[in-house]
Amino acid sequence: MAISAKTPTIPQCPDLSHSLHSKPHKLRTLNFSQRKRLTLLCLGFVNGNEQADEGSRVYSCVSNSKTHMSIRLGNALLSMFVRLGNLGDAWFVFGKMPERDVFSWNVLVGGYAKGGYFDEALNLYHRMLWAGVKPDVYTFPCVLRTCGGVPDLARGREVHVHVIRYGFESDIDVLNALITMYGKCGDVFSARLVFDKMTRRDKITWNAMISGYFENEKCLEGLELFCMMRELSVDPDLMTMTSVIAGCDLLGDERLGSVIHGYVVKTGFRVDVSVDNSLIQMYLSVGYLEEAEKVFSRIESKDMVSWTAMISGYEANGLPDKAVKTYEMMELEGVMTDEITIASVLSACASLGLLDMGMKLHELAKRMGLISYVIVANTLIDLYSKCKCIDKALEVFHQIPDKKCDILDINHSWASD
Repeated sequence: MAISAKTPTIPQCPDLSHSLHSKPHKLRTLNFSQRKRLTLLCLGFVNGNEQADEGSRVYSCVSNSKTHMSIRLGNALLSMFVRLGNLGDAWFVFGKMPERDVFSWNVLVGGYAKGGYFDEALNLYHRMLWAGVKPDVYTFPCVLRTCGGVPDLARGREVHVHVIRYGFESDIDVLNALITMYGKCGDVFSARLVFDKMTRRDKITWNAMISGYFENEKCLEGLELFCMMRELSVDPDLMTMTSVIAGCDLLGDERLGSVIHGYVVKTGFRVDVSVDNSLIQMYLSVGYLEEAEKVFSRIESKDMVSWTAMISGYEANGLPDKAVKTYEMMELEGVMTDEITIASVLSACASLGLLDMGMKLHELAKRMGLISYVIVANTLIDLYSKCKCIDKALEVFHQIPDKKCDILDINHSWASD
């Protein structure tokens, strides 16, 4: 699995003992007005539209001044640039700081992880240890989330050893992060060992373990833990119910799903759109279209997930005409679409032979940059093949960057004609 879908534009292993920029500059001292502006900017009191340009000007002023890059000033600048998503300048500040504390490292590791540069974030964590900086209670949750994001079980276990070595094996936030990491890495056995050894648990603990079971298709274990949670008088929250409904969906048990739906209504969770979306997907997966429609109609503020669930559900249950009509209603509401929506409607168009609408969706997918998604390309090929537009199908086919996993789908589309 790739570490990151993006190519970093910042140096991966620069020499931290030197500045990354070597341009000569004239030294000058910050005046009171500049210091005030720097303080307000670093604390986030400058509005978002000004921050990016102002941030560059502030750091240029600091780097060309006699002002000592203290830990406090460096950390403020680091936080500002990470908040702005400007990892290049954050790295420059980090390299220029003569001293760094654990906060400095935490901010930069967190910035890399949030930006999707998981491998770089983990490498920074190891460099932090090599530098003799002791991790704290904020370091481990971030690093463990990064291990789960890769996912990298071997490194996650290594960090678990560090958690014990540095004496954080009793901290609830760290232990919650451990459970989540093991779940994301597919090791629910280790996650449960951590869970069972905890002397104190909060809702995050229960949610992490329950969702870990469902994410790894251990649905019965997840439901048993949910029942245990209720027996111990721990009230579930929205995340709990969303996970449990997803588990019922995986099991395909409509009776259990109806019981959970009744519990959702009784406890007042139905007012949240994410819970309703999960209920819609659960009912559609077992073919209970009327129940799904009832839940959908009761949602006051339908989001993209709500609409997409209904569209894809209609298409999957052999009702392409309803899928198309629902999409048209979604358009009238001005709700943004994604690759799943487009693919579902294209599939419905292919079933109904709606070439004109399919071509309009093709243009929309181009404008939104969704053509690069294999699921969209496959449904376009299917549409054009069924509508006897082989040239257009070939055109889409040749635009797919990696065709290895799509040959069977394409052969099936052409063979069906």
